[in-house]
Amino acid sequence: MMTTTSSIISLALLSFLSHILILNAEIHKCFIDNGYFSNTAIYRTNLNFLLSNLTSDTDIDYGFYSAFYGEYPNRVYALGHCRGDVNPDSCRTCLNNAAKILPNLCPNQKKAVLYDELCILRYSSRSMLGIYENPDFSFCMANPNNETDADVYNGSLDDLLVSLRSNAVAGDSERKYAAGNMRTGSGTIYGLVQCTPDLSRLDCKDCLSKAVSEIPNCSGNKAGGRIIKLSCFLRYEHYAFFDS
Repeated sequence: MMTTTSSIISLALLSFLSHILILNAEIHKCFIDNGYFSNTAIYRTNLNFLLSNLTSDTDIDYGFYSAFYGEYPNRVYALGHCRGDVNPDSCRTCLNNAAKILPNLCPNQKKAVLYDELCILRYSSRSMLGIYENPDFSFCMANPNNETDADVYNGSLDDLLVSLRSNAVAGDSERKYAAGNMRTGSGTIYGLVQCTPDLSRLDCKDCLSKAVSEIPNCSGNKAGGRIIKLSCFLRYEHYAFFDS
């Protein structure tokens, strides 16, 4: 009986820890579906060159970078995507830092992603541009504080995210982003949603809809939360976390 109780407590603790909100978080995933490479492989050389030059085009001021380098079967593709309120210099700094970190976190996997507070970096041995990839994959992060009036809060949150999703989906090939706030019974809720701008409007809507549907299991009745997918993400809090 003690073993069963301990197991339940351990599982509950792990579930709690996996949903804690980490400020200025860097979280990553090393995928195995594209295979591996050795430390001396041509793929690594191509990856290093691509990542070191991903943000070299300083004319890009809308926070989205896409490039590839090398010849098949060692061609590498990369996408860099910054939050819509981030200025170009901060965007490039975030992505350049991610480019240094991620290959060390995933030293042999051909496919990987890193989420930072201000940007997301992805690379793969397959093209990702315009592709709505892995719809069911997500990172979940929740504010540990409970919302005092959950029913009112959740109703306002739903209304806010529906409005923001519509605005983001209506975006163009440079930016599909929306942020705003709404009054609740106990204050104000701030929300932000974004898709990679290469997604079609239909795929953007589906991605954000899936993210919203995951809130109850991720951060339901919490004061804030984030759902980060490969092609979109959302965040909401009781405070203004974005640059208006």
